[in-house]
Parts: sequence; structure tokens; C-alpha cells
Amino acid sequence: MIIRFNEIPDLGLDGARSPRYIETLPRRGYRFIAPVEQMSIIPPRPAVLPFDNLNRDPEQDFFGDAVANALTTELGNVSTLRVICRQSVLHLKGTRKTLPEIACDLRANVVVEGSVLVTGDGIRITSQLVQAMPEQHLWAKAYVCQVSDLLTVGGQVARDIADAVRVTLTSAEVGRLSRQRPVDPETHVAYLKARHHLGQYSREGFHKGLEYVHMALEKDPTHAPAHAHMTLCYPLLGFWGHLPGPEAYPRAKKAALKATALDDALSVAHWVLGWSGGCRIGTWQGARQRLSAPLT
Repeated sequence: MIIRFNEIPDLGLDGARSPRYIETLPRRGYRFIAPVEQMSIIPPRPAVLPFDNLNRDPEQDFFGDAVANALTTELGNVSTLRVICRQSVLHLKGTRKTLPEIACDLRANVVVEGSVLVTGDGIRITSQLVQAMPEQHLWAKAYVCQVSDLLTVGGQVARDIADAVRVTLTSAEVGRLSRQRPVDPETHVAYLKARHHLGQYSREGFHKGLEYVHMALEKDPTHAPAHAHMTLCYPLLGFWGHLPGPEAYPRAKKAALKATALDDALSVAHWVLGWSGGCRIGTWQGARQRLSAPLT
């Protein structure tokens, strides 16, 4: 809580007979009587910028995108944070804008930036948190892991960032961010490539992304994130006319129901269930509750 004085007191002008700020209580002491105003604290609004690819190999760009996307998703599930959505940040990849300019454009008060270096089966992730105004370095840490532990490390990074901005996590949020989530490396790489292509939001990108999603699900039919991002592809193809609506929306709903059955915390699946239902039946009334969840 922040307390702000409505007036800045000039104690030299305060009189004993008609005090404005400090009242004298005979034989007891003094009492502060100036009016005060309670102000609410602005909740942290982090923006996760695209992570740099230190390998300088365009074929490895998807790793940096994957880490930034996963971190946006994990932070987005923390109730006390107001995370800037991924789509608003994508155009900043490779930008030369200063951090205060970026924060102003995004209306963020803290910014997460970092880099990814892939060495064989290992990944080194460096992340740092910077306050926008005034510009101040708040936290930084490096993580080394295998591809199979990428989801687990994403939760650890999100928890460390939440600690750095001093937000209180619920027991459920602590449990989610701390859980072990090992994945098959080949399956997860195929899924990460799918997200990379789907994120281009083009007809070619959607079809290429679907190919990698199917590759991931052939290796592991229980890979919930792959099902979730398949749901994102179908309604967009139908909405833009690249796939007939009667074919696109039922496919999206089927994939979304599968994804939520495997992991009910996948917000993108809930979002698509609402959107595809609204598009299909021509009304948004029944979809409003699901659409209230942010797309991450």
C-alpha cells in the first residue's frame, strides 16, 4: 500500500490552537491529523521480448522463439501479472528501439529479454529483467538444460521472474511452475518448429506448422501443447478462407477438447474453443467465458 499526503506540510506554520498536521494531546503526546489518501499499487506488466539466437543460424531461430513463447505462457498464468501478449511483441524482433521506447509502445513497466545458445543436445538460456522507468536492471540468471527439460526450466524462469517483481504466487501457481515436465526431445523439437511456423500467421506457415504438429503427435499422441496449437491453426485457416469452415471448426474443436483433457491449463485451447464455436454458430454469447482467457 502507498500512502500519499494530500498536502506537503510546512510544520513551521502549524499552530497549537488550530493545528493542520500535528495535534497536541495534553499529557498524552501528539497525533498526526493531516488528511491522507490511499493509492493502489500498479501491478507488474511484463513484456517478454523475442530471445536472441546466439548460434546465428536461421535454422535455430525456433529455439529462441520457443523459449520466449513458453515464458509468456507461464507468466500469463500468474494471476497477479498483466503480461503483454505475444502477438504484440513479435514485430520487435531485431528492433533497434531503446528499452524505454519499447516499454512505452507496449505499455509495459518491466521487460524480459534474453538469449538462447544450442550446443548439441544442450541449451543455455540467459534471461534478465529490466525495469522500464526509470531504467534499472532488476535480475539476471543463466540456465543450462537438455531439450527434454525445456518445459520444466520454463516454469523455473517464470517463478524466478515472479519473485524478482515481488508478486505473491498462489499455492496452485507455485505447484504448476515447479512441476517436472520432461518431454521426448524429438517430439518437442517438432512441436517447437510447428509453433515457429504457426507464429508467422500465413497460409504457408499454417500448413508447414500443421506438418510439424502431426510429426510431434505421431511420436507422442499425448503431447498436450501440440494438440493445443493444432487448435489454433484450423479456425484461422477457416476464418481466412484457406479451409472450408464446416471442415475447419469441427477439427479445431476436436483438437481443443483433446488438449484440455490432457492439460486443462492450456489457455490457447480454451480460447480456440470459444472462438471456433462463435464463428461456427454465428454468435459469441456462449463463447464469452472461454474468450475471456488471454491467448498465450
